[in-house]
Amino acid sequence: MEAKDFKYAADKHYKTCVFLFDKLDGRKWSNNREISSNVYYLSGYIVECLLKYHILSVKHLSIVSDEQLEQLKLRDHCLGKLFNELKDITALPTEIPAKLPKHYNNWGPRLRYEPYKRHKDYVEDLYNQFDVFVRPLYNYISNR
Repeated sequence: MEAKDFKYAADKHYKTCVFLFDKLDGRKWSNNREISSNVYYLSGYIVECLLKYHILSVKHLSIVSDEQLEQLKLRDHCLGKLFNELKDITALPTEIPAKLPKHYNNWGPRLRYEPYKRHKDYVEDLYNQFDVFVRPLYNYISNR
């Protein structure tokens, strides 16, 4: 796998989320549970892919095997561990929060199959969290 594959996936999911945000203003989120849940799900993958891409870039690894990803602990979906790993190996700009927002500490691929009510609180504040955390992280990493 190439490190840039993670960046490509983040770009794809980011564009989808931005498109959906443009189509739905904040007042309509509660009426669009499926869409807002999908945006939350995809935004977690944006964060995951950006963190993995940047970790590999900082370590100067452009191509990695599944075995190397396993050794680097980049095979799981724990955003908290990935974020802490990134902070351990590089300084982040001040516009990126020093702590991973709680919305993403509880994120995982299983959300795809969970009922809306289990992550309703996160979805209701998603637009704000996207602007405060995901967008600055995306801008910082994708422009490097």
